[in-house]
Amino acid sequence: MEIKYKQSRKQRKYKIHRKNHSATKKKFSVDISKDFLNKITTDPDDSLALYNKKLTFHIPSKDEEVNVPWDFKILKQQILDTVPKGLYGWYHEDTTSCGNSTFNAIEAFQKTSVKGNYLNKNKTFSMTKKITLHSNSFGVTNYEVQMPFFMVPYGAASEYGGKSDELNTMLGTVNANGVYTISSFTKYNTEIISNQLKQASKEKNPFFMFQLYITYDNEINISLIERAKMSGASVIMLTIDTGLNIHGGLGLLEFQSDLTYSRSYCGNLFADPVFNIKCYKEKKCVGTKDIEVLKIVAKHYKKDVSTILKSYDFTLSFDYAKTVQGKGMGNVNSLLNKDDANYDFSIKNISDICHSNKSLCKYVERPIEKGVPLVVKGCVSIEEALLIQNSNADGVYVSNHGGRYLYNGKAPLDVLTEIREAVKNNNENFGVWFDGGIRYGQDIFTAYAKGAEFVGVGRPIIYACVLYGEPGVSSITKKMHFELESQAKLCGYNNLDDYNELKKCLYN
Repeated sequence: MEIKYKQSRKQRKYKIHRKNHSATKKKFSVDISKDFLNKITTDPDDSLALYNKKLTFHIPSKDEEVNVPWDFKILKQQILDTVPKGLYGWYHEDTTSCGNSTFNAIEAFQKTSVKGNYLNKNKTFSMTKKITLHSNSFGVTNYEVQMPFFMVPYGAASEYGGKSDELNTMLGTVNANGVYTISSFTKYNTEIISNQLKQASKEKNPFFMFQLYITYDNEINISLIERAKMSGASVIMLTIDTGLNIHGGLGLLEFQSDLTYSRSYCGNLFADPVFNIKCYKEKKCVGTKDIEVLKIVAKHYKKDVSTILKSYDFTLSFDYAKTVQGKGMGNVNSLLNKDDANYDFSIKNISDICHSNKSLCKYVERPIEKGVPLVVKGCVSIEEALLIQNSNADGVYVSNHGGRYLYNGKAPLDVLTEIREAVKNNNENFGVWFDGGIRYGQDIFTAYAKGAEFVGVGRPIIYACVLYGEPGVSSITKKMHFELESQAKLCGYNNLDDYNELKKCLYN
């Protein structure tokens, strides 16, 4: 009887095993045929293609199910296959117009090797990141964010084609618990974007930034900065690494593409009361039909709102906007002497406006009660980093504008550590931010190990927005989160705040 029982038990075990195996195979339907196995073991290219079809983050959308490719190379190829050549000129990742600037930024990550630490006993990881900024006049500013990377300023997003749009980008970022940067160049004004951002955010006072391209009129710059303060921006980001007269780099000439001739990129300027006051003076017209803005213009000129409204002119106001913006951006300097004719374009002047705890605007009464720190974007040398620090900014942002302007520029990653050491030698709390060449979450970890304190992600999020809209942005943000966390754990780290420890994971 006992032997019979054992045999019966064996038989039952075997049957159960077969039953489960059958159910599993039916559920997952994995191809294990000889042809498939031969293909993935003998042809690396086919192997990569086959697996990348399966490596996707599934993000449910209101209207459709979206599967965003895991691999950036596939995402980029989808852009090349779907976006017209003229539009791609605005991204121009593959153009020759800026030499090796973009390629150098990407290759810098490929040339940097990290050490694994598999025996680390602490296998947890925290995405929370402490951010510290400092300037002599404003003192120390401390923040704590729940995602250690941010969406870089994505100007003219509504002009990039496909499903790209500032609101799609912002909502996709925030819904994935990411950090968003409002750009100067937008279809929508700062107030609309910030209000929707706050509604979408899970936090009471969400951390977000406003990126500024200065105009040639200091009073308009004051108004733009104060509106960002009133909207709740945590940091003002001043971009200095850009061409003159607005144009988006030499790649636009190569592909005969220039989005700066589209009126929608000036949405924030048209919503500014000081811009409209100046436009009315210069062109005898305004660029908006917003009654609240026109009330301010009418009050200044002691006219009826209806009279100001009738002056609205689509073309003339855009001509003035291009002039105001084009003469300003690209002219930022490091002057400290207020008597110099070009002082209005100085970092010191902009930092004073940002730091002011009261309104400086002559045309609009605003209840400004506190200032905000200034981070200057577009530095790839020690010399300029020290000038930025000496100009009373609160942080330097190491970046080369995606490699789109300077011919054969240095990879930002290759100068990050020495820039950090130079500015930290003067003040340990001075901020060091970074972007340039990041394509995967693992790259974000490498940037922290090289000295970054906050890291920006650009093209992966931009491409996902163009192709898939809001859910695409959420997908890429979550993918980056997953890859970053995995890399940190493999290297034996449970947070990104201790640079002295992080740098030990790099091979000399």
